[in-house]
Amino acid sequence: MQRKRAVVLGASIGGMLASRVLSKHFDEVVLVERDLLPDGPVFRKGVSQAHHAHLIYTKGFGIIEDYFPETRRLLEEANTTFTDFGRVRWMQYRKWKATGDLDAPTAIFLRYYLDWAILKQLREVPNLTIMDGAKALGLVIADNVVTGARIEREGQEEVIEADLVIDATGKNSDAQKWLKEYGYGDVKVDVLDVGVKYTSRIYEYPEGVEIPNIIISPDLPHGKRYVLLLNVNTGLLVTLTGIMHDHPGATDDTFLDFAKNMDDPCVYEFMRRLKPKTPIASYGYPRTRRMRYDKFKLPAGFLPFSDSYTSFNPIYGQGMTIAAIEALELDRYLSKSKKFNAKKFYKRVEPYVSFAWGLSYTDMLRLPEAKGKRTLGTKFMNWYIKRVQLASTNPKVYRKFLQAMMMTKPPSILFNPVFMLRVLFTRLFSRKDSPPDFTPLYRQLDEQRSLQVDGIVH
Repeated sequence: MQRKRAVVLGASIGGMLASRVLSKHFDEVVLVERDLLPDGPVFRKGVSQAHHAHLIYTKGFGIIEDYFPETRRLLEEANTTFTDFGRVRWMQYRKWKATGDLDAPTAIFLRYYLDWAILKQLREVPNLTIMDGAKALGLVIADNVVTGARIEREGQEEVIEADLVIDATGKNSDAQKWLKEYGYGDVKVDVLDVGVKYTSRIYEYPEGVEIPNIIISPDLPHGKRYVLLLNVNTGLLVTLTGIMHDHPGATDDTFLDFAKNMDDPCVYEFMRRLKPKTPIASYGYPRTRRMRYDKFKLPAGFLPFSDSYTSFNPIYGQGMTIAAIEALELDRYLSKSKKFNAKKFYKRVEPYVSFAWGLSYTDMLRLPEAKGKRTLGTKFMNWYIKRVQLASTNPKVYRKFLQAMMMTKPPSILFNPVFMLRVLFTRLFSRKDSPPDFTPLYRQLDEQRSLQVDGIVH
């Protein structure tokens, strides 16, 4: 069944995916975005976290490619790193995980390159209009049905009539306020304060030295610091992250000191040998938020979507993949249903949202200062997932863990009895990890510096 017009508020990843899906089911789609959208891969204010590390899960990138088939080619032309996540050197709970090709393909990039690749293709959709430089002001509701969206453009307010309005304006969505203007009650909100702050800088690629992608995660609850060294489009990106207000500094000295005081200082050893390419950029994320619209009586024709529905802890990298899954389920639902019902849509996506939310939420509850309910189920989950992560020195265990993490397999694979026995026996009889030896790379970088003609050590 073809519908007349849909309006999407917000050109986030979720908003652009939703717009592409709706273009298959509506005669016309209007995408409204507050920012002026760029013509290339550049930073914009509305994607404030774009300066920092981004990886996308296998499931999410696969869905994006299905709707935007040129994405991989465009990203490859922009020097995006495509690798198996098993090739990323990852230390967690003071142990290095196994390394190798583990059937977990991923892309590593600066966020605005992915946004640009999607936007470039979205602009070619014939029945889609992109209205940028336009602020969403609210909804138009009559007889419990949303009939349009109020926007402001060039100082003038106007109404765009619609059969469906999707809110993809993100974690700072005003949807609850818009609904209250029409007498709708309060939406239940699940919140967890996480006190996350990112600080990032790009360094120049050293000539002839191949530096691996590295992630150092803390030994929760004893540590609260994360560091990532990633090969991205324009250089080597270092992102330092602190939680619960143990934050990295934004000066040269404090930035280096934060990386030095990790369970393994290897990224610091690279940083002090590399030449900075950009200033230091910071981004704060105080709390995760899950708006329980799935339990709320929304007016017909309105759907809070992606981060406007659930804003995940960015440390866990789940947001883009869940947005892609929501887009896929929206497509499937519209293909089968003549009349849109938000509650039925949420029923389709809730298992994915709940799993992703629960994984990051319970992990944060390892920290005593995190305010949340610690049930027996929470305590067991934290105990068991830590066992799995510690046993990921075994490639077979790590492969299964990555399949669940990358959402290519259901989380139930981690609770298969055979797998659980493997986790136990790996921990009992093979506890050693395989620490990487970066000394030869340090030596190469030191030799490069010593051979500089001008004698300046960066």
